[in-house]
Amino acid sequence: MSAIFVSYRRSGAKHAAYRLRDKLRHEFGDDQVFLDLDNIPAGARFADVIRDTIARARVVVVVIGPDWLDMRDADGRRRLDDPEDWVRQEVETALRANVEVIPVLVDGVNDIDATKLPATMRGLVDLNYAVLSPSETHWHFDTDRLMEAIARHGPTRKLRHTPSRLPLSSKAVWSIVLMVLVVFLGASEEIRDHETAVGGIAMAVLALVLAIWSLFDVQVGKVRGKKVAITGVVLGALGTLGMIGALEPRPAVPGGGMAGGPAAPHDVELDPNTLPPTASIPRERPSIDVSGPWTGSDDLSYRIEQNGSRVSFTEHARDGSVVAQGSGTITGNRIEYRFDSYDEGSGSGVMTVSDDGRSMVGRYTLASGATGTATLLR
Repeated sequence: MSAIFVSYRRSGAKHAAYRLRDKLRHEFGDDQVFLDLDNIPAGARFADVIRDTIARARVVVVVIGPDWLDMRDADGRRRLDDPEDWVRQEVETALRANVEVIPVLVDGVNDIDATKLPATMRGLVDLNYAVLSPSETHWHFDTDRLMEAIARHGPTRKLRHTPSRLPLSSKAVWSIVLMVLVVFLGASEEIRDHETAVGGIAMAVLALVLAIWSLFDVQVGKVRGKKVAITGVVLGALGTLGMIGALEPRPAVPGGGMAGGPAAPHDVELDPNTLPPTASIPRERPSIDVSGPWTGSDDLSYRIEQNGSRVSFTEHARDGSVVAQGSGTITGNRIEYRFDSYDEGSGSGVMTVSDDGRSMVGRYTLASGATGTATLLR
């Protein structure tokens, strides 16, 4: 039996409802949380399943976003005015049943206007409600308080794992292993080789990305190893800077060879006027500065921060809430990144920045294997 029923509008605060669902499952277990799209089997009668589940639940959580009261159908009629509206029926059924109802206000909603509710739903305003701040800083604090309130009404929480019982982050461990290899590489004579130095930079950057990724996993409670992850971040940053400092340009020498290569024959006279000027030596293309606000082709907004070759970003919905975040590296006009989305999971991608720095296009791949394209403008 699902002890917790989550009521929400699919065209409203869907991302907040799904994120709250994940938190509830983490605290109480998958079998105790009911959300229609996930839990109604194919061929089942929607209305019967909803009413039966509410009747047997201990707590009904009503997720209320900015458009919850005023959402309208294709004919312009307010949905809550329709007795057949599913959200209205869910709330009315919950208020009639012997079940605890907790309104949860999200995405900046701070109160419920009783004058806009049908008479059969006005009991909702008499209930103590919870507010989930859209700020990432306060989200975990607010949801922890909500979990405590729900637990007091009957749903059994899972056994809380202590940090020592959580698995140690493999990403954090691999970041340290890579940095140990980079240290040995930097201490060897082979660092004088240009290709070896480039390989060392790649290893250090990979270690840094793994450490940042593991720190995010620790933050959301998936694994333990915060100190190891922080150590990996520090070592990865220092190792990257150190290897870049060891990467020296290979000067051209008379006879067309490279320094350290075969020397020109002693009996060959060279005309200094025929030697190429120093300015003709190709240089690595500098990275384009991509810091600042960007707009996607899907009308979502992005905020990109760049620090040297490191970039990080957050993706925002139309209401300003964060729906994804990620980080990566930029080389010239190419960005390689990894991200975590609150409703689509993790993934990675590559973006190419235009020469004028005003647009970028690329592709991404989700952990599920699905792929897509992205276009950003500023």
